[in-house]
Amino acid sequence: MGLGVIGALAVGLVIAAFVRLWARRQIASATESSNAAALTPGRRAALDATLKAYEDRWRRQLGAELRAQLALRMLARRLGDPDIEALFELARTDGVMPIVNRFARFNQHRDLIVSLFKHPPARRVLFKRLVAKSLALGVQ
Repeated sequence: MGLGVIGALAVGLVIAAFVRLWARRQIASATESSNAAALTPGRRAALDATLKAYEDRWRRQLGAELRAQLALRMLARRLGDPDIEALFELARTDGVMPIVNRFARFNQHRDLIVSLFKHPPARRVLFKRLVAKSLALGVQ
């Protein structure tokens, strides 16, 4: 479960990065065009407005989802083998699978991530490294 979710999260982040890169290249291509008619001030304003509307729309629709995925990804990067084993043990013994079955969606992981963060045994495993590192650094 842990590696599959993390892999899916990574795929989502990569897709978002490719969409943003594509949009930037489209703007750069239009800007660098030697054809003066290709990007008149009116067309530039229309392109800017379209891209702004697109970015606002995807941020509104996907922003919370991507932030939740990023939060889990940042935590998962700090997990060691014993932590991952502990997560698998939780999945096997401590009621995590009903949470997964209830909240897992193919392209929408936020509800599952939030539910795992709210589940005390999963929260202990996920945040153990973060807390230990903070204490070692003297962060309060």
